[in-house]
Amino acid sequence: MNWESETGKDLFKRLAKTADFIMESFPPGYLERMGLNYEVLNRINPRLIMASVTPFGQTGPFKDFKAGDLIASAMGGMVGCTGEPDRAPVRISADLAYCQAGVHAAIGLLIALSHRAATGRGQWVDVSMQASTVRTLHTQLPYWEYSNHIVHRSGIRRFRGESRHKRSGRARMGLCPGCSLEGPLGRSRCGSWWNGSKARGWQAV
Repeated sequence: MNWESETGKDLFKRLAKTADFIMESFPPGYLERMGLNYEVLNRINPRLIMASVTPFGQTGPFKDFKAGDLIASAMGGMVGCTGEPDRAPVRISADLAYCQAGVHAAIGLLIALSHRAATGRGQWVDVSMQASTVRTLHTQLPYWEYSNHIVHRSGIRRFRGESRHKRSGRARMGLCPGCSLEGPLGRSRCGSWWNGSKARGWQAV
């Protein structure tokens, strides 16, 4: 349909009147200029749930910047952590930012659906590719939170904090490491799971 024609706009509004979900990836402000933004569609269908996926979200200083997967992954921090320490950063093989944004959009839609079941009202889900990528840094961010350590590129090696390990036995289905981190909040002890069996084969000291 032609979004910029009155016929196309009327057709889209008729579709939105009975729709449960709408997903779109236009630049921020485009649908508002077309008169098809969520506020307008919500008046037509108060139960409508819409997800907008953009490189940097609907608000903020970068909202009007254009970006593909590589730029969003780099701005989200993952590219800076990937590769050899003596070479330039590299992207991972998968389209990380695209995939993560899709996952976050799906989860956001389901949460909004649960909210609608309780209240009868729809919601607008704003998904940033960059912010979605930041959430993949779950093995890097804790080092800053606990010890103000920035994890740099290390190739096939991984920084695992200032911990010492000793092997004390074998888990039921394999060997697993455990570690402890020292930081301003004290010592944090973490364990691992291997094939669904709680690891007792390693212990942090």
